[in-house]
Amino acid sequence: MKQKKEDMEEEFVFDFYDETQPESLDDIKVPEIIEEYNEVDFKTELNEEQLRIVNNIQGPMLVIAGAGSGKTKTIVYSVAKLLLSGVKPSEIMLVTFTNKAANEMIGRVETLLGKKPKGIWGGTFHSIASRFLRMYAKTLGLKPNYTIMDETDSKGLMKLSIDKADVKNFEEKFPTSTMVKAILSFSINCNKTIREVIQWKHDQFDSEVIVTKIHEVINIYKNKKAEDSLVDFDDLLDFWNRLLDERFVAKLVARKIKYVLVDEYQDTNYIQDEIIYKIVQQNTDHNLMVVGDDSQSIYAFRGANIQNILNFEKKYEDCRKYAMTYNYRSV
Repeated sequence: MKQKKEDMEEEFVFDFYDETQPESLDDIKVPEIIEEYNEVDFKTELNEEQLRIVNNIQGPMLVIAGAGSGKTKTIVYSVAKLLLSGVKPSEIMLVTFTNKAANEMIGRVETLLGKKPKGIWGGTFHSIASRFLRMYAKTLGLKPNYTIMDETDSKGLMKLSIDKADVKNFEEKFPTSTMVKAILSFSINCNKTIREVIQWKHDQFDSEVIVTKIHEVINIYKNKKAEDSLVDFDDLLDFWNRLLDERFVAKLVARKIKYVLVDEYQDTNYIQDEIIYKIVQQNTDHNLMVVGDDSQSIYAFRGANIQNILNFEKKYEDCRKYAMTYNYRSV
């Protein structure tokens, strides 16, 4: 199970569908000529539930869809519908939880339309975050050529940070490097203080002395990353979230990204939900389509909050809700 989790983390960053990297959002040129794509007979190829969704991609939308409901096909045809209606690929952001899923979806769009929709912001939260961060690293005091650490590297650096903090003679038991890394990760992803995470996940370390020492270790870890231009997976989301608070970045996002589609929304955590909200709020139409299953979440190990999907209609008051009830797996 541990290896599976690490494999999931590794997939967050690498292997984009479209590896082109502009220097800034301003460098993304929207062609004046509308691309010529294959015609698609949506009425014939989709069931009634899918067709209703694909024909109404405006404003905030919540699509409740379980396994076997045809949700992937619905997302693929939604992207195709947008492109056929004149939306440019670079105006669409498609967020998934594995790059494999993003590659598959955009590949299916290409097959459907007969042309590669080059320029879509497709990938995981972490991979798209990295693309943004490469463009605006200097805004946050980072070098554009920063190095992304994998989980092994970041855990190794945390271990060195613990050694440097000198906890060998610590009177009380001190958490392992893996635990400290997890505590920091939950703090970032769930918007909680280090003390709150310890009380929530590792209450055996809930003492003033240990918490103070953990803060010291984390500061050593952060300073070393800054010194060596290193970024870990959690930094990617943290920095992207902070970038969206920069007024000039927010304005560019408003001009460039018109539609956001997010798969498996029940698996988003606090910071991912915030990122999507900030992006969508830049556009007056609030074009956001989230798809998910409100009965399950598989990413609790990194702070997934199913309340994001359960409270979606409250957060977006003009939201329209659709349910996909057909089950192709039972046919």
